[in-house]
Parts: sequence; structure tokens; C-alpha cells
Amino acid sequence: MTKGLAFLYGVVAYLTFLLAFLYAIGFTGNVLVPKGIDDGAVGSVGPAILINVLLLGLFAI
Repeated sequence: MTKGLAFLYGVVAYLTFLLAFLYAIGFTGNVLVPKGIDDGAVGSVGPAILINVLLLGLFAI
């Protein structure tokens, strides 16, 4: 019984990863997913650059 449950858990974990990986491919390629990486609101360039510089300063330095 324990080996069967461990095998079932492994199969479910593998399928969950596979589905998440396939969704990530679809998300970045804008293929067969409801919302792709290019969807969403477009903001102005100034605040985006400021946020990027602040995040780089926080995590890269």
C-alpha cells in the first residue's frame, strides 16, 4: 500500500510539473493560453525604468 501511494504521488507530482511547464511555454509564446506575456496594461517608460533601476539596486548590488 505504501509503495502504491508513493508511486501515485510521484505520478501526480510529475503531471503537475508537466502541466505547469507546458503552460509556461504557452504563456511566453502566446499560444493556447487565455492570457499571454504580452497582454495587460501598458504603462509609461519613466516609472518602469525607475522601478527597474531600484530593483536592480536592491537585488544586484
